Amino acid sequence: MTPADSRAIEQPDVASPPSARLHSRLLANRYLRDNTLLLGANIVAGILAYILHPLLGHLMGVRTYGQVAALIALSLVLLTPTQLVATVAAKYASSMAVTRSFGNLNDFIRRFTVILLPIGVGIAVLFGAASNYVATFFHIGSREGIVLLSLVFVVSCVTPLNLGTIQGLQRFGWYAAITVLSASLRVALPVVLVLVGLGISGAMLGIALGALLAYVASFWPLKPILRGAREPMESVRAVWSFALVAAGAGAGMVALFSIDTVLARHYLGAHDAGLYAALATIGRTALFITSSVAVVMFPKVVALHERKERHAHVVVQALVSAVALAGAIEAVFYIAPSMVTRVLFGQAFAAMASTLPLYGLAMLFLAAAQVLVTYLLAIGNRIVVLTIILACLLEAALIVWRHATISQLAQAVVIADAALLVALLLVAGRSALRDYAIAAAPPPSPDAHP
Repeated sequence: MTPADSRAIEQPDVASPPSARLHSRLLANRYLRDNTLLLGANIVAGILAYILHPLLGHLMGVRTYGQVAALIALSLVLLTPTQLVATVAAKYASSMAVTRSFGNLNDFIRRFTVILLPIGVGIAVLFGAASNYVATFFHIGSREGIVLLSLVFVVSCVTPLNLGTIQGLQRFGWYAAITVLSASLRVALPVVLVLVGLGISGAMLGIALGALLAYVASFWPLKPILRGAREPMESVRAVWSFALVAAGAGAGMVALFSIDTVLARHYLGAHDAGLYAALATIGRTALFITSSVAVVMFPKVVALHERKERHAHVVVQALVSAVALAGAIEAVFYIAPSMVTRVLFGQAFAAMASTLPLYGLAMLFLAAAQVLVTYLLAIGNRIVVLTIILACLLEAALIVWRHATISQLAQAVVIADAALLVALLLVAGRSALRDYAIAAAPPPSPDAHP
């Protein structure tokens, strides 16, 4: 290579158009790539989860499908608390990756697998033992399918442990691949087993096998760590302490976007309560679309915080991304609420379309708040739990005060979510300023004496 060639390579391409340079910068932005990757994986997984129901409906008929749908919904509700495991695993995997304590991470995975796997087996045994009661409640003639579904709970706690570790290691390609694989198996296996004539039992067995295979696949990206040296962790007390904070925050957020639908059923008539349930389902699209933002941000903030480096730019990027995505959804709700309602739920639900932009605004606030909650958990802030609880109490009080119409309930949700966002901005801003000061402080002089 000649010197002229070297200079040509080193010289920037000043003749490139601005659009090309912007495109190159976007491609080089790892944060944007990771968010786009997970957003795509979540959308694919969401579509697969949705089409499972029409497929089973066509194959099984209305009566049998209704029983299967009820069991699937019950399993999803019971599995929701297991996401706490993923948050805890992501937090500690990210911290250990910063210090390259992979031997400790090996011990972390193995130790908590030994703890969580028996818990999953115990839950499965209890669910199977209650199969007669479940069958009676859902009017299902055979309990065999319910017993087969209980197998899902065997790996219900340990799968989030592996996925959370992968998230903490920022291996988002693997995270996305396993997310899509899990969703694909959850559709393909039940459909195949129903097609061969196994009915409800086949559908439930397919879901259980899909969960088991996804768990097995989640070990693949962790092989280098699990095959390496194992060094015992000094103490797990900090893990349990963080788990309690994360559990409080997670339960509070679930309560925050569930209180209104529960109280709607209490205060509104059956017809209006049904309309409100559809309104909430459509509005929460914003939370689904923005969920990948917090997943990507969390381990990055943990790593920077662990190294005492500035991380405000990561949080700002996440907030902007969440607001942009949720804002796009809100724009659709504002421009064409009737069309969105008709497409998703049909003309029978058109009466609540006028309230959709208002509820969508509340979900925009909540999507931004979710990012800040995730940030505060990443830096170990405990005030976040109290903040969420106060927002829940405010929302409940506002609904109890005014609950005559769907619109009044939506107004209460907007006010509560806006108040939560403002409070979290204040708490996060204070924490960010403190961390900024720590990061900007000069390192102690090696000559300094205590």
